[in-house]
Amino acid sequence: MLPVSAPSDPQVQLVPLYEYAGSSTLASDWVAACANDAVVVAAGASSGPPTSSDADWTLEEGDLLPAMESCYPHSSVKGEPIGYINTGYGSIPVSTVDEEMKQWVSFDPTLAGFFFDEASDSSSAANESYYAAITSAARSDGPTEVVWNWGTDSGTTSWPFVPGQSFRTSWPNYVVVFEGAASSLGQWVPAGWESGSWASGHESVPYSNSVAAIVYDTPSASLSSVCSAVDRLWSVSHNLFGYYVTNQNLPNPYAGLDEYTRPK
Repeated sequence: MLPVSAPSDPQVQLVPLYEYAGSSTLASDWVAACANDAVVVAAGASSGPPTSSDADWTLEEGDLLPAMESCYPHSSVKGEPIGYINTGYGSIPVSTVDEEMKQWVSFDPTLAGFFFDEASDSSSAANESYYAAITSAARSDGPTEVVWNWGTDSGTTSWPFVPGQSFRTSWPNYVVVFEGAASSLGQWVPAGWESGSWASGHESVPYSNSVAAIVYDTPSASLSSVCSAVDRLWSVSHNLFGYYVTNQNLPNPYAGLDEYTRPK
């Protein structure tokens, strides 16, 4: 469990857990993350869905799958596993993304959804069509939890949340609008649309509070201040609804569960 200094709100932890199948801590890390009712992002050996052509397929099938199944609906723990897919800022063909979604569902038929990484925040017609298409395809296959990761400050873009977009088709549940080191969180200023103006009059829309932040390289001495900063962002005016804070650092701060959530 996170310490008492953890954010009191929001209630959703969005945990990227790109831990190698076969790791001695993989099973316990998944159990710990799901015990916090987290949305947990899984990744296969090739930073995508596990397939039988993977060199470590036996480990993925015998190790990663049971770990993912430690979450709901396979147990009373209410965490939700979702599958990692790289969209290459809109450069990966829709057909390829669709095939990877099918591979994820084949690997775990009860998968809750997908994490579309390297999502472009461009509001061009082509970009909007691309992300609406893959999000619609995701929900047509059953999974409903969809996350787009812009990975940095998303600037002035707000097109996924403007009136007329449909949650059942093109809306993501969450957009990660900040991903960075704890040292840069204090300098981050949410864009105007992240500050609530876009949500005016739309508060009853499902998942209208759908902005998420992921903070890595957070030493224990900074945990309290980082969590306080997350708390300050959580308000009707800022719409922050998902978060993750980890002590781990680049090049892969998500290779294992952070020390603040991992059981002692």
